[in-house]
Order: sequence, then C-alpha cells, then structure tokens
Amino acid sequence: MLLWPLLLSLLIAYGFWQHRFEWREAQGFEPEQIARSLASGHGYSFDPEHRWLFQGPADTTYGPTAWEEPVYPLVLAGAFAVVPAPQAKLAIVWGQAALLLATAILLYNLGSRYFGRGTGILASFLLVIQPHVLHLALGTLSAATATGFIVMLSATMILWSLERATLGSAASLGGVLGLAALTGSATLPFIPLAALLTYVRRHRLRLSGVPAVALLLLAFGAVLGPWILRNERVFGMFIPTRTGLGQIMHVGNPVLAETFVPGLSACPGKPTPPWRVKGAGAAIERSRAHTPRAQLEHRSTACIREVAPPDYARMNEAQRDRLYFSEALRFVRAHPRIAGTLAARKEFAFFYEGLKWYLRLIAVLAALGALFAVRRPAARILVVMVLGYSIPYVIGVPYFDRYRYPIEPLLLLFAGCALLEIVQLGAGMVGLQTAPAEVESVLPSPVLTR
Repeated sequence: MLLWPLLLSLLIAYGFWQHRFEWREAQGFEPEQIARSLASGHGYSFDPEHRWLFQGPADTTYGPTAWEEPVYPLVLAGAFAVVPAPQAKLAIVWGQAALLLATAILLYNLGSRYFGRGTGILASFLLVIQPHVLHLALGTLSAATATGFIVMLSATMILWSLERATLGSAASLGGVLGLAALTGSATLPFIPLAALLTYVRRHRLRLSGVPAVALLLLAFGAVLGPWILRNERVFGMFIPTRTGLGQIMHVGNPVLAETFVPGLSACPGKPTPPWRVKGAGAAIERSRAHTPRAQLEHRSTACIREVAPPDYARMNEAQRDRLYFSEALRFVRAHPRIAGTLAARKEFAFFYEGLKWYLRLIAVLAALGALFAVRRPAARILVVMVLGYSIPYVIGVPYFDRYRYPIEPLLLLFAGCALLEIVQLGAGMVGLQTAPAEVESVLPSPVLTR
C-alpha cells in the first residue's frame, strides 16, 4: 500500500514548509559542538568554550570527549565538512525529515503486521502531526530523530529475527543493535532482551540457542569495537558508548535529593542546597527549568571538588565521571529509600509528569493499549523495550521532551490500539457493527500474535 506512505510524505513536507524559517538557524546541542570540532580537524572533542562539564584549571585547547554517542556527531561533521556553510544545516534538516518519514513508515508497517492495519495507519499519522516531533526533526540539530528511527528499526528487527529464528537473522539483529547503541545509549537494554528472546525462541524450535546468541553478541561487539578501542586509547578506560552516566546519576540522586529531604546534604562543607521544595515530584518538576537545572549541575561540580583526590585537575573526562559515579552510588547505598522514591517519580516524569497535555494523553492511552494487547507476544516484547529505554532517565533526570521522543513511536502504537478499541466499544454500545481486528490475517506466522 503506497498511498499511505505518500500521504505521510505530504504531511512531513507541509511541516517542512511551516518550519522554513528555522532551517538555517536550527538549534544545536552538544553533538553540533563536537561535529564542528571534527570538521575543523580537532578530532572528536569539545572546543574550549564548550568544555562546560570537565574543565581543568586553564582549558584553552580542544579536549577529547566521549560525552555523546558517535553516530550523529560524525554525520553532522560530514555535512559541515562537505556542504557549504550556508546550506549545511539545511542538508542536515533534509536528512532528519527523511529519517522521520522512515520512522513513520516503519511504524506503519510494524503496526499493520502485528496489530492490524488500522493501528499502523493511526499511529504513524499521530507521529507526524505532533508539533514537538516536527520541531525536533526540522528545527533542531538533535540526535532525537535519528534515535527514534533506530529504536523503530531495532523493534522491527527484533520481531523479524524472532519470526525467522535463523543464525543470519541473529547476526543482523546484533549489528543493528550495535548501531543503535552508538546512536543512543539508552538502547543498551535492548541487547540482553534480544539475547534472551533469541535463546528462548530457538529453544522452542528445538534448536540450540547458543550459536545464535553468540553471533548476535559478536556482531554487536564488532560494531561497537572501533569506538571502544578509541575510548580505551584516549581515556585508558572501557567506555562502550559514552561518558556522563556518573554525572547525571550524581545530579539526579544526592544533589536532587537534598532539595526536598530536610537535613540531607550532598556537600558536607556546604550544607545548603541551591533551592528547596516539598517532595520528589516538585524537585523533578523544578529541575526542568533552565536556571534551577544549571544550579543543580554547578552544585554537583562543587560537591565533587570537595571529595576529589589531589590529582583531580589532571584527571580526564572519563576518570572524573567515574568519581561522580562512585559518589552517587555511595548515596544510593546509604539512602536506598530516598533513591527508590526518586526512581519511581522520575519514571513517572519520563512518561507523564510535567509534559505537554497531548504527551500525557498519549501516555495514558499507551498504557491502556498495552493492557488491551498484552495477550500478544509482540506487544509484551515492545512493552519491555519501552520500559528498558527509560532506565537511564530513572538513573538521571528526564529534563526534556526530546529524551522521550525516541520511544514515542512505540507509545503511539499502543495508543492507536487503545483508540481503536475504544471506538469499537463505543460503536458496540450504540448498536453499530465494526469489523474485528483480525491480526492473524495479516501475519503469515502466528508466533508473535497469539
């Protein structure tokens, strides 16, 4: 059915025209800063102005980094190096528009195959009409659009690999998941899930699951290998995707906790936090604003400097991040109840609290749709993927809409299921007949639908 992808293309083209004044001034973030360093011949690094996290006493040079996963900055760097400056951002936005279209088509195909064509149509339509989705793709230089595509590709490949259950499909899946990890590190939980599912599926077919899992992991490691070797060479440490986990964990646990827990201090020498609120939810909500968030980050840096060893100034980015991580882990072990409360509220905030009204509505509908579809193995797998993706934001703090976007297509899939189920129930209540959603009729194999 080519008519629906064509309509999706037209909807994105209309959004592209609406954002025409943002093309050449698309807002960039850390990936753009790294890309410009790469394009100017300074390697994968931050320039002196943007070494905002791990600054030394006199940083006037470019500093090597692993603060961002490499795929998106490398693509940006290629555009900046090849395309003339006035048109470079336009070329990148064109690419992101194409990725958004590809994401919508994958969503349509996956939804149609496993949940019925109506769900695929509705979910893909809802994706491309959301204002923040179009802004991310057409008004920013953010890895969110690329990560959303790779999440959908990962979901498609996991289900496809389980249907085929061959050694070749397992190896292909491992390669795609490796690319996913190098695009967005929040996809790392997909690896153990895919390995477990591959093993169980092969076992049910009375085949050995060990070779398939081994090939999956080998392909995954082969894709990550060059980046891991680069990080080992630059920082002297094993870094599979990126640094920064320690810093976000420190900000999102001891530093955030002291803002709402009386008597708790992340800095023994400076007992007063930058601001106080009542309750974990209020703390998370306030941290979304720029100034309070910046205050938390500065507070975190000051606290670490209190406990830092004498050679702290000579530590590289990864070594300092490990120090942040050890201090955050010490807090979690000392205050498990506070850390657990924060984790629960951050999970809620990632999916619902503090978001735009339509994002909250999508979350509610997605939860309802997951309940409706839970009898289908494919649905259960996708639910685990959604929850697994949220883990880094439970460790840290979910500040922005773009953090949730990569998992948005899967949420829309379940939201589409719920909306169609509600329509069918409503039609039944008023005595109208509607066609049942016969998923098996569009799936040649019943493995993931029953």
